[in-house]
Amino acid sequence: MFEVKQINSKETDLLEGEISRNNSYVSSIHINENEHGFHFGIFKGNSLIGACSFCKNKTENCSYKSVYQLRKMIVIQKQNIKQIEWDLLMHSEAFLRYNEVDLIWCDVKISEIAFFERSGFRAREPHSENTDLTFFKQMYKLL
Repeated sequence: MFEVKQINSKETDLLEGEISRNNSYVSSIHINENEHGFHFGIFKGNSLIGACSFCKNKTENCSYKSVYQLRKMIVIQKQNIKQIEWDLLMHSEAFLRYNEVDLIWCDVKISEIAFFERSGFRAREPHSENTDLTFFKQMYKLL
């Protein structure tokens, strides 16, 4: 039904821009580190319906050598959104594990913690308040 494959940073930026034009919460800011990370797209037929980006970025007090941060996960299709996110994450993790990444981490909205816990992530720090008053928790997963 869906196919996940590696894409480039420009494709994630285009998808993010499309969501921004549709009044979504996602900004269309290009992150320079994206060019040196790993990017994955999920396709339905020939249409890119979601993407995620991992950038090399150690978190504080981390002794692991190869650490990547999940910088963004974008899905434009409303149906099956959790399955699409799951497929993206599982494919990405397998690729990163194969490429000898030790640990991945991300800042997760409180409303999304259960999804990340089901996929094996663990909380690292108590939640903190972001500037837009949305609460986040830093989570990590050993690969």
